[in-house]
Amino acid sequence: MNLTLPTLAIGLVLCLPVQAAPMQPLQLAASNNNPYNSPIQRANPNSRQGSMPATPPVRGPSTQPVYRTPSLDNRGIGNGDNLRRQQQAPNLEPTRPPRDTQRAP
Repeated sequence: MNLTLPTLAIGLVLCLPVQAAPMQPLQLAASNNNPYNSPIQRANPNSRQGSMPATPPVRGPSTQPVYRTPSLDNRGIGNGDNLRRQQQAPNLEPTRPPRDTQRAP
């Protein structure tokens, strides 16, 4: 019991300066110095749109292949009908195997 009162008094003395400290201003999300303050970030906080470029900058000559634009000449435009083989009409006449011997009448 003798140690309880001095410990309680020391604890109260140490807590008083902490509670008497001046309050810092609140940092609001809508302040002007917030880099993420944009309509997209407010609507979807997980969105990274506009925060960084989509691809890194290209340094030096590009090694990416240059694709031809689709046209009728290179068959890039169309529905593929001209790529299919034409169907052949069925042959209705049966083919008979050749005979080894001639028939005698």
